[in-house]
Amino acid sequence: MTTKLQYTFFQQMKYDRGDVVSLDDPYGNDKTRSAVIISDGRRPTHEDGAIRYNVVMLTTQIGEFGGHDWTQILDANGDTKSGDALLKDSVVEPWGTYVIREEKLNGPHAQLTDAGMKKIARSLANLVLR
Repeated sequence: MTTKLQYTFFQQMKYDRGDVVSLDDPYGNDKTRSAVIISDGRRPTHEDGAIRYNVVMLTTQIGEFGGHDWTQILDANGDTKSGDALLKDSVVEPWGTYVIREEKLNGPHAQLTDAGMKKIARSLANLVLR
């Protein structure tokens, strides 16, 4: 069975690129995890009309993952817009990218600055290009 994709431009979305949201841990652990929205309203929608978001996972395990050549560290205050700080400094997990349905997301809890989003882009580029 073939699924028909519809392309819509600037679809009305609840979350914006750079929003920090929480979701059930996609790794199967019994907790919620933080992720950053990396898509915008130009992504295709499926026949059911549900909005899906591309996200990249964050972790606060800086000691374990911060030194990896793919990762970037987000400063809890410096990489977020005023008044929207992360709870802790966090590491971008470029290997943890997912497509998540809107109803599975909670937030936003913070909004990354342009500098924070550039760290996301560098982390993803390091994964793909190195």
